[in-house]
Amino acid sequence: MIVGSFGGQLVASRPLREGSCRLRDGRSLAFAEWGAADGDPLLAFHGAPGSRLWCPDDFQPGKTTTEAGVRLITVDRPGYGRSDPRPAHRVVEWADDVAQLLDALEIDRCPVVGVSAGGPYALACGARLQDRVTRLGSIGGVAPAYHVPGMWEQMPEDRRAMLERAAEDPFAAIDDARERSSWLADDPDSVADASGWPEVDRWLAGDPALRAPLIGFIREAGRQGVDGHAWDQLAIALPWGFEVSEVQVETWLWQGEEDSIIDRAEFELLCREIPQSHCVLYPGEGHLLRGHWGEVYGALIGER
Repeated sequence: MIVGSFGGQLVASRPLREGSCRLRDGRSLAFAEWGAADGDPLLAFHGAPGSRLWCPDDFQPGKTTTEAGVRLITVDRPGYGRSDPRPAHRVVEWADDVAQLLDALEIDRCPVVGVSAGGPYALACGARLQDRVTRLGSIGGVAPAYHVPGMWEQMPEDRRAMLERAAEDPFAAIDDARERSSWLADDPDSVADASGWPEVDRWLAGDPALRAPLIGFIREAGRQGVDGHAWDQLAIALPWGFEVSEVQVETWLWQGEEDSIIDRAEFELLCREIPQSHCVLYPGEGHLLRGHWGEVYGALIGER
């Protein structure tokens, strides 16, 4: 069931429509639609923190979503924006939420794409919804830390201790995770401070024209406080509930060669483990790939 519509947020682009899907367990899942109303549907999953108000047209030069003939559907994960929380969730559980959203939107099959921390959630759909996901994309996507050689050993000791507690009982680590996410409630506009970004990615926060949409979708991420981000971070760092080798749909993996946020070893693991993967590294680019969404749309949907 689709209910409601929302508006008035601080964003440069305006969604075609916004609404929410009521899930079987009573939770609400919020979404926004962008681009061409009669276009080919594509589900897109934001980073962490993030929200449905993230639209690539606000940050990427080149072909727009409308010009590409795409009906882009962005979704708030649990606890972000207007989606109800789901404490102690696992990444794999997202696939069932997405299946219910597709039913509500009367979409039988479509591609999915995840950006950064949204990558694991796209992979979950590729592993569990193979009859409904036509193609899959991950842009600067996170890999399972527990499988990446050396990643656990390189973690700061306090983060390892938090994750060890969380592996035994997620609720035992949530206060620590909330503290690490406190900036989202205390100073969300700090995301637009260019000094906090790697130099190769400072074009985003350093461009005054991009600050309004950037601050807008981050503020929306923290609409309910920091718990959505805190639980999201734990879910991504802990076992996901599936192996990436279970992703049996055609998958595109994109990453910048200068990405200092997602380690190259993560990209390489996904390339090795996903059977039908196409791997693209962009020279001179960081975590934020700029100007490549036309290629993303072409790979996942094709040219109209």
